[in-house]
Amino acid sequence: MSPFYFDESGIGKDSRFIGFGLLEIQKPNQIEKQLKQILDKWHFSDEIKFWKISNLRANIYNEWLDIYFKTGLKFFALIIDKNKVGENKIHHYLIEWFNTIITSSKEKSVYADADSPLEKKVVQELFQKDIALSELSFVDSKSNLLIQLNDLLLGAIRASYEKKLKSKLKREVVKRAKEGIKKKIVVVKKI
Repeated sequence: MSPFYFDESGIGKDSRFIGFGLLEIQKPNQIEKQLKQILDKWHFSDEIKFWKISNLRANIYNEWLDIYFKTGLKFFALIIDKNKVGENKIHHYLIEWFNTIITSSKEKSVYADADSPLEKKVVQELFQKDIALSELSFVDSKSNLLIQLNDLLLGAIRASYEKKLKSKLKREVVKRAKEGIKKKIVVVKKI
């Protein structure tokens, strides 16, 4: 079983790029256990979000990226320039991208962040109209480490397009995430 974990980034008006990420995980319980061990090691209980980086979080982020690189998880990202693509086209590209990834996979289970109104609306519409799934679940990202791993990867990839990173820590995490692109562990489609 290798379900998908779905997240979005850059919904706000101050972001030029919007990103969508699908993280495919073959052994989710095993990966989640490894992520949890890192949090316990650092005595950390907050939600992992790329944009909330700090010195402590940078250590955790780097260890989480190590797990990502060592385990060969698959991460797919769709990055869209909102200045060049209208709202309706974003929706069209998202459906096309999502459908391509999901239909090429044997597993049809998707877990999406329940806290995002846009994500919930878009995902429900996608699944009701276009894609036959065996399971669609909305989960609380605050308690789901796999959605948080997706947020870390997607946030870093999207940030690399924004090019306005003042934080050295963020730039370092972005650089490591971009290593995944070079190794083709991360598959990014930019529109």
